[in-house]
Amino acid sequence: TDAKLDSHSFASILPACASLAALDQGKGIHEDIIRSGLQSYVTVENSLLDMYAKCGSLEDARKVFNRMTTRDVVSWNAMIVGYAIHGCGKEALQLFEQMKHTGTGPDHVTFIGVLSATCHAGLVDDGWQYFDSMVEDYHITPVMEHYCCMG
Repeated sequence: TDAKLDSHSFASILPACASLAALDQGKGIHEDIIRSGLQSYVTVENSLLDMYAKCGSLEDARKVFNRMTTRDVVSWNAMIVGYAIHGCGKEALQLFEQMKHTGTGPDHVTFIGVLSATCHAGLVDDGWQYFDSMVEDYHITPVMEHYCCMG
């Protein structure tokens, strides 16, 4: 029997591609998702976005992000962290500013991306301003990952 994959199946398979940096397989799965008509589920879009970003295919990640009709904090985080870990700090920070204007509230993962971006871009003073804002404006308690980004 042919098992039909649903949005949950695709959202579960894509993180494995991301972990293995298996971009070609991820692109193949993306084609399957389009054929299945499941590309508009936010969980699937977030998994695609995260997979492309973690595999270093930031252009493909941004295409998915730009096509999304609904973005949640996971969507924003995947793109911000993707930019940050691949040395595109200024793009990550610009996206964070956009995120704030949409009314989507950042979480601790958002600030890991933001602080990492400031570190990679050599923006030490900005990093401390974002760190202070995280605590004072968003009431997020720093964890080890936040301090590591600052060190």
